[in-house]
Amino acid sequence: MNTSAARSPSEVKTYRVLEAANNYRLLHSWPPSLREIAAITGISTSQVNAHVWQLVALGLVTQEPRRSRTLVVTKAGKEALQ
Repeated sequence: MNTSAARSPSEVKTYRVLEAANNYRLLHSWPPSLREIAAITGISTSQVNAHVWQLVALGLVTQEPRRSRTLVVTKAGKEALQ
C-alpha cells in the first residue's frame, strides 16, 4: 500500500477494509464475512469484495474462493496497518 499521507479514495477504502478485517478478527476470534465488513465500513458488499481481492493480489490477506469466513490478514497486512 502507498504509505504516503496522500492516498486515493480507492486506497483509503482498501485500507479501511483491511483494518476492519483485522479488528473484527481481534474482537471475535474468527474472520468477518464480507457483509460484516460492508456494515463496518459503510461500503457496499460488491465493493468490499473487489477491495478484498485487491488485498489478496497485494499479499496483505488470504481468502479461499467460494468459502465464507476465510479472510485472514497476513503478516504483511498487519505491518501495513502500523
